[in-house]
Amino acid sequence: MTNLGILARFPLGVYQGHKADGSPDAFPDPARLQAALLSAAAQGPHAIIENGQLAPSEESLKALKWLEENPPTGLQLPDMCPVYRSPNKMSRFMYREVAYSEKDGRQTERRAVSDGWAVSDTIGWQYDKVPADIAETITQLCGEVPSLGEASSFTALYTGDVEPTHTIDTKSGPFEAGGMPVRVPVPGRINALMRAHAEAYPVKVPTKAGDKTAASDTMRPSPVPTAGLGSIKYQPVEAETSRVHQFLCGHRLLVLGCARRSGIAVFNLR
Repeated sequence: MTNLGILARFPLGVYQGHKADGSPDAFPDPARLQAALLSAAAQGPHAIIENGQLAPSEESLKALKWLEENPPTGLQLPDMCPVYRSPNKMSRFMYREVAYSEKDGRQTERRAVSDGWAVSDTIGWQYDKVPADIAETITQLCGEVPSLGEASSFTALYTGDVEPTHTIDTKSGPFEAGGMPVRVPVPGRINALMRAHAEAYPVKVPTKAGDKTAASDTMRPSPVPTAGLGSIKYQPVEAETSRVHQFLCGHRLLVLGCARRSGIAVFNLR
């Protein structure tokens, strides 16, 4: 068993990702990290050929499914802020072509721009008590991840020492105040992602007639799979540290030598 720290550096200084509802994502959660590693396992040099297509190996699937059973014990979240603040998230936008048909011509929709988050330092995920073979496989996959979030959100993913700013909270319940709920993968997430990919890219190639663009073709985005997702609370590390700091600052201690007792006496002067 070993401890495994995964770090993400964003060369452009900006992380850009979106939630299922289209709103900006503040930081890449463990579920997004797992999805990026799965993509690397299925398309990178560690993939295998299965039914004429690239697919993740058994070693990769074993490592990625381990992440479903073991959420990170710590998160390293640096100072971050939105690239552009506005009460109206669509105040800065562009038109993007999403479909074309002979009947309706070009079909466009408005897409918000500058909705990423500026990142001051690396983001990290800390995993404890990781089997050696699992840690080795994940380490190899990290080097094959080109981006986290949008394709334009370039990242360098590697393993190293993580300094958690938030630690996992396994004691408080979902209805207790405090803490930061974070989306995490749970058992079944890998299967859901692979099933969604298989439906979007079927093995059987469509015929020429079946692949012909319809006269009234419209945008048909692939559905975002939601199965295999859970939520776990994380508490900021400084919250515990600040409580100790407040205690020490609120109590002055004086140590005096006592020759007759050959000891010391501690007095609380508050």
